[in-house]
Formats: sequence, structure tokens, C-alpha cells
Amino acid sequence: MGKEMIFELIRDRTKLKGTAYFEFLPGEFAGNFWNPDSVYLSEKSLSIFEGRLKSINERYDHYAFVYFDRHQTQLLVDYLNSLIGNLDSGKGLEFSESHFVSEYKMELNSNVFSYGNDLRTMLTELVDWLNSKTVAESGVAILGI
Repeated sequence: MGKEMIFELIRDRTKLKGTAYFEFLPGEFAGNFWNPDSVYLSEKSLSIFEGRLKSINERYDHYAFVYFDRHQTQLLVDYLNSLIGNLDSGKGLEFSESHFVSEYKMELNSNVFSYGNDLRTMLTELVDWLNSKTVAESGVAILGI
């Protein structure tokens, strides 16, 4: 039996189990959920950087739909790249406080190195998606759970 994927950027909506996912949607939210161009993160995955979302956009809310303009999206990309750099250099991660990080902090700390490749892959894939032409030109809406 393979290890459970804790950190994963989900592109295929059929892989979603339930509704406890954050949807990253290119552009502003227009009232439609589960969009084909969206990507998804579990609550555990998002908790890695959720605290930074609030510092980038003070309107960010764990349960709401919040739009990040192009500048704010670039700030998020820069932060995610710094996390990738920390993983690559062996520094590990310092979690910014967020809604659920305290709940997951012990599990995340114990899994960062054993799941480091999965975490790095997830962060890199999210950066690539955020840097895609569509998102880079239109910003991103993050739809909370």
C-alpha cells in the first residue's frame, strides 16, 4: 500500500471526496463552483500558507470567496517560491498562523520531511498554475470551504 498523499494540487474534480476543498479559480468568482479551469487544495495543504493569504489580502476568509488581483497573486507566488527555496535548502518550513494551522501543526511538522517531495511538487505546481497566462493576467479567486 502506498503512502497517503497529504500534499497535492488536485486538477481533476473526480478526485475530490466531499466538499472540504479550497477552489482556486482564474479571475473573479462569477457564481459557479467546481470550474473546469480551477485547481483544488485540501484544508491541510492550504494550511501551509493560509496565514500569508490574510497578510496579502485582508479580506481573505477561510469560509468566503475572495479575489486576489494580479499584484496580490504575484505576492503569493513570491511567497510560495520562498517556501520552495526553504525546502530545497533543507530549512524546512515555518508555518504562518492561520485558521487551522494550529490543528494541523504537529502533523504537518512531523510530515514535512517525510512528505517533502510531495509538498515541493504541490507548491511548484501551484506556482506554475498561478503563473499561467490566464491567471497572471486576471488574478485568482480563492473559494473557501
